[in-house]
Amino acid sequence: MTRIAQVLVKPQLGGAETLVSSLEAEFTARGIETRTVYLDPEGPAQGPAGRIRTLRRQLRDFHPTHILAHSALPNVYARLAAAPRTPVTCVLHSASDDFADPMLRCAEWVLLPRTAAVIAVSQVAHQQYTSRFPNRDRVVLVNNGAAADFHPEGPRARTPTRFVSVARVADQKNPQVWIDAVTAAGRELPQARFTWWGPAGSEDYQRVMDEFNAAQPHAHFEGATSQAAQRMREADVFLHTADAEANSIVLLEAAASGLPIICSEAVAATLPEDFHATAFRTGDAADCLRAIREVGERWEDSCAQADRNEALVNERFRMGPVTDRYLRTMGIN
Repeated sequence: MTRIAQVLVKPQLGGAETLVSSLEAEFTARGIETRTVYLDPEGPAQGPAGRIRTLRRQLRDFHPTHILAHSALPNVYARLAAAPRTPVTCVLHSASDDFADPMLRCAEWVLLPRTAAVIAVSQVAHQQYTSRFPNRDRVVLVNNGAAADFHPEGPRARTPTRFVSVARVADQKNPQVWIDAVTAAGRELPQARFTWWGPAGSEDYQRVMDEFNAAQPHAHFEGATSQAAQRMREADVFLHTADAEANSIVLLEAAASGLPIICSEAVAATLPEDFHATAFRTGDAADCLRAIREVGERWEDSCAQADRNEALVNERFRMGPVTDRYLRTMGIN
């Protein structure tokens, strides 16, 4: 029987974790036994030896026939901890170049013989990897996908007032741009309400979130949610202030939910061809406010573009076909 173990650093919210959860649901629906295991299952980071012991124990308990490791550190540790004949497929998720780090680059060279295949979730990650390592025939580009529970619900609002963001509150997502833009929007657009769902990436950010919530009646950091699809169905527009993404799952989910999308120019440049977003200058809160204003002023056009995005996701970026490609790459029929 096929058993797939997926490896992550720890339980948290992020693009890799979202993909793992969606793949797990798809594998289970196809009768494949699957389990997600972690380098740091209890939360606090362990040293290298502790991570290898912990991962080996989890893999030994599950006895997988295939291992799917997600992101730089799980890719390394999975190949160190796996049983000798268990194939390991590595997934490249990072929005930055992991292999600019000499240690990770050296580890990859050493571990190439233990690598069954490599999946890149973006064209940039694919190019970065194949430019450095010789196993090009085992490197496959597989874009991310949106799960079936992301879909529109009910008629659109006549004007947009509910703006939602879903992401970890962390540096890469640039919450300061969100804070500055929505603070200004509260003065200019008094009917608008802004909500950010996602956990704090650090104690410092939790303090920032608490202070902001106490001061702003029209905008709120709501913390973690297990109901992202429902949160999007309750919104009119998706606002994403991140400075960088690889192949953003959350934007595919927002598109599948029928929401017009606002994001930075840097993130917009990573979106699939024919996918539309209203973009603002990366890191520029004033231009983010301009984009918020523009979506409302051009609401009919914004909704028409959102309809086209939804159709594109349904045609090319749903989890069923994505899972098919993962299984083929892993040699599972």
